[in-house]
Amino acid sequence: MNVKPLHILIVLLLSTCLLKAQEHSNSPKSVASIIQETPRFNSATNNGNSQNSIANSRVSNSRIYVQQVGTNNEVVSNTTSLINNTNILQTGSQNQVVQKVTALSINDNIVQTGFNHKVFDINGRVARAHNTSVIQYGANQKLIVSGENSISKNMVVRMSGKGQSILIRNLKN
Repeated sequence: MNVKPLHILIVLLLSTCLLKAQEHSNSPKSVASIIQETPRFNSATNNGNSQNSIANSRVSNSRIYVQQVGTNNEVVSNTTSLINNTNILQTGSQNQVVQKVTALSINDNIVQTGFNHKVFDINGRVARAHNTSVIQYGANQKLIVSGENSISKNMVVRMSGKGQSILIRNLKN
């Protein structure tokens, strides 16, 4: 049996997979499309040296998907809800998500691509629905969302570039 054709076939198959993985597009994507294109990983999955800690999720129908590619990425999710559909994608290093939310229904999509991004999502009261979509591209971006009200309902935050900070305080009267 000649081994060379087998080696050539394997190299061709691997090279087409690598070419597909290197595909790049300049068009901006929505959070939903990024999440849909990304394979969902169990919350216990951990890639590389990333730190993945999901703590104190007390829910009856919980789906918290975390995918981390890179090093020193961290997720802390402390949620209480009846329905929870949280998707977090971290690509890069030293990205952090801290989520402390109490609501009847939680639907969060968070994408961090780059270096040293921070998202702090904290609500102090029980909300009916908590819907957050965040996309961070670049480096050193920080988003703090505190509270919940009708203005912040279904809000989408997109941050790109370097060194930006946003503080959103949602106060109820």
